[in-house]
Amino acid sequence: MIGLAFVLLGLAAPPPDPCATAPTPEPPDRATARVYAEVGAAELEAGHAEVAAIAYAHAVALDASLGKASAGLAAACAALREQGTRQRRADAEGAFALGVERFRAGDDPGATAAFDRAAEWPTLAAPVGLYRALVALRADDWPEVRRELDLLRKDPALTEGVATLRRLAARQGRVMLTLGGEAGYDDNAELLPETPPAGTTRTPRADAHTLLAGSLVARPVRGLGLRLEQSVSWRDQLEIDALDLLASTSDASLRLPIARWLRSRAAGGLDYLVLGGQSYLFAPRADLGVEVDLLPSLRGAASYRLRWRDFLAPAFAGFTGNSHEGTLSVAVEPAGWLRAEAAYRLAREGARDALFSATAQGAALDLWLSPAPWLRAGLFAGWRHRAFDGLDPNVGFRRGDDEVTLDLRLEADASDHVTCQLGGALLRNQSNVVDFEFSRLSVLGACSLMVGLW
Repeated sequence: MIGLAFVLLGLAAPPPDPCATAPTPEPPDRATARVYAEVGAAELEAGHAEVAAIAYAHAVALDASLGKASAGLAAACAALREQGTRQRRADAEGAFALGVERFRAGDDPGATAAFDRAAEWPTLAAPVGLYRALVALRADDWPEVRRELDLLRKDPALTEGVATLRRLAARQGRVMLTLGGEAGYDDNAELLPETPPAGTTRTPRADAHTLLAGSLVARPVRGLGLRLEQSVSWRDQLEIDALDLLASTSDASLRLPIARWLRSRAAGGLDYLVLGGQSYLFAPRADLGVEVDLLPSLRGAASYRLRWRDFLAPAFAGFTGNSHEGTLSVAVEPAGWLRAEAAYRLAREGARDALFSATAQGAALDLWLSPAPWLRAGLFAGWRHRAFDGLDPNVGFRRGDDEVTLDLRLEADASDHVTCQLGGALLRNQSNVVDFEFSRLSVLGACSLMVGLW
């Protein structure tokens, strides 16, 4: 009875950490030491490693030669370390689960705080880094996205899975620069009819071209959805110099959220073209639109565009006028390797000369397949019908055209910053006025360098 009371008094005043410091020797008492050792064994068997370690430490302090006390102390400390490890792992896994939940709910600060706690467990460092990259992606913080993805390169299991995101991050930023070149060939560069009109002997001519292009995109306010872009391109025809084209396009757009599933977009821009060394077209425009998330993989959109087309070359002045265009589209991405978008457009094309004014409508399908993360194959198919207002004095009735376009593209990522394309397109215009029936077959090859500056 006295021995048990002594044990309980000892347990009530334990050493600070029996596993961190060696027990302080006490006056030898082998009988009491054996009692402590028996208590330690019972507590360790019951799963109370902390109490067992205290009891074994007292036993060693009273009798350092008691082997089962020394072994029991080592076993109890090992069990404590294992328990602490399991607890830290459980805490980290719980923090990771909470971070994922907060991320999906749109609470990025809460997600970041939880991921910071989860990162303390080594095996969670890689998945935590991926989610941190996604948080930075949502905040439009591309340098942080790139930093997190660079750390993930150390994990072979994630290297391939984040390849697409890594390429996107390499090309995106608050300022982005794109430089590209293209070479192509058209079998009917001037879009001339197969049957020459009466009084002319001109027939379709083939020609090749080279093109150089560059663009600069800026998103000056992080998280606002403001996008500014300036692009310039120069197309040089090999033979038909009158079709050499210098194009400048300026664009500013603002995308704002209305609800989690609904966004609005407003944009304005200006196109300026120089054709054959002469000013050809000055065309400002304005756009309004909305985007709605119908399902996780289904998005709908509606937009309206007003564009003023001022044809500066006297020979084309009759085409000057404004145009109105409305578009409805639906995009679906049922899998990471498949994306499809269908669109319907209705347009009113005004012109000074009623002979060139027209109402147009048409549908288009844009389909992309990705058999590999670095490879994409695209098919665009479009149809447009144009009904002209003016009575054509040469034929005595109004002109109507049906235009069909087929475009095949193969696009490959040569590196994180370089993409190359091979493609071919067929354009066919069928008209009730034979003078406007034509077709064109073209092929091209192009490469672009895209860099996210910061």
